[in-house]
Amino acid sequence: RLHLITLSSLVDKDYVFNQNNVTYYIVKNSFKRFAERMPFVNLQPLYHVFEATIIAKYVKRKVLKIVNSVKPDVVNLHGTEGEFGTVLNEISIPSIVWIQGMITQVVKADHNIKYKGRLKTEIELLSKQKNFITIRGSMEDIINRYNSAPKFFHLFHPNSDEIFKMKNVEGEKDSDLVYVGQIVKRKGIEDFIEAINKIKNVMPGIKAKIIGYGGGNYQTYIEQKINEYKLTDNIKMFGFLPSYEDVLLEVKKSKIFVL
Repeated sequence: RLHLITLSSLVDKDYVFNQNNVTYYIVKNSFKRFAERMPFVNLQPLYHVFEATIIAKYVKRKVLKIVNSVKPDVVNLHGTEGEFGTVLNEISIPSIVWIQGMITQVVKADHNIKYKGRLKTEIELLSKQKNFITIRGSMEDIINRYNSAPKFFHLFHPNSDEIFKMKNVEGEKDSDLVYVGQIVKRKGIEDFIEAINKIKNVMPGIKAKIIGYGGGNYQTYIEQKINEYKLTDNIKMFGFLPSYEDVLLEVKKSKIFVL
C-alpha cells in the first residue's frame, strides 16, 4: 500500500483520504497560509526567515506523527528543499531521496532570501542520507561534495503519454508560443518577453501565452514590462491553472512550446 504526504497552504485543515489503495495526507501549512492571506501586509519575507527553523520543526512534528503511525517499509522523499525534508534524518526506516532540482544550483541565479533556509535543509539532507535518485553529472558532483559515500540510482521523471499526443486537439492553434512555469527570473521569463518583442518587428500579429504562478513585486514587474513593450495584444497571461489537463490543453493549442 502506498501513502503520500504533501504540504499545502491551500487547505484550511489537514485532510486524509483513500483512493485506489493509496492513502493521501494533505498537511495544512498554517504559517504560509496566514502569510499569504494577510491583507495589505507582505509577510512572505518573514515567513522565509523562519522557514528552516520554527516552521520546519512544527511541520516535521506533524509529518513524523504520520510516518510513525504508518510504519512504512521504505520512505521516498521527493525533492530536497521542502520544509519537512529533514524528517528522514530522524527516522531509522530505509529511505531514498528523489531529486528533481537543487537549491544549491538555484541560488547561483537567484539570491532571494527564501532560498537561504531551504539551502540549509538541503545540505543537511545531502550530507546525512545514503540513497539518491538523480541524473548523472552536476547533481552527483554536488552530493559528493557533502557526502562521502552516497549511492546513486539513475532514473528520469516520467512524462505522461498525453504530452506527445498533439493531434487530439480540435480546431486551429490559437497561439504561436507558450511558456509554462513559475514566474521567476531564473526560468527565463524576461528572455521570453524580449524574444517576442523582437519577433513582433517582423511578425506584428504574433500570439503568445504565459501559464504559471508569480505573485509579488516580480509579477508586477513582468506585467509592466509587457505594457512597456506594448505587447498586451500579443501576450496572454493565464496565471496558475489548477488542472494538469488544462495546462496540457493550452500547450497543445500552441504551435511552439518554449522551455
